[in-house]
Amino acid sequence: MSDQAANGAQAPTPAGDRRENDPVRILGHLVSLSGMQAIVACAINPQALGHHWSVGHLISVAHAGARMVGVVCDLETKDHLWHDAQTNMTMVRIEL
Repeated sequence: MSDQAANGAQAPTPAGDRRENDPVRILGHLVSLSGMQAIVACAINPQALGHHWSVGHLISVAHAGARMVGVVCDLETKDHLWHDAQTNMTMVRIEL
């Protein structure tokens, strides 16, 4: 099963819904979901163009055909350091 988090929709949407399935917008994989909190694991390359996580951003999380909306509250790298020249393995905490 592939659980994904993204800024856009990831599950099939009803006709007329302005959001579309866009695999380019998949930013990570849901690794924990409990109560009102989700944890998403992702790799962030600071040099890559495109969408990046940021504290305070409103996102949607697609899981098992459902969509939840949340706010990014915390980003934590594996080694607790940020590397500008390489990919950072990151855990993203989201309040739903």
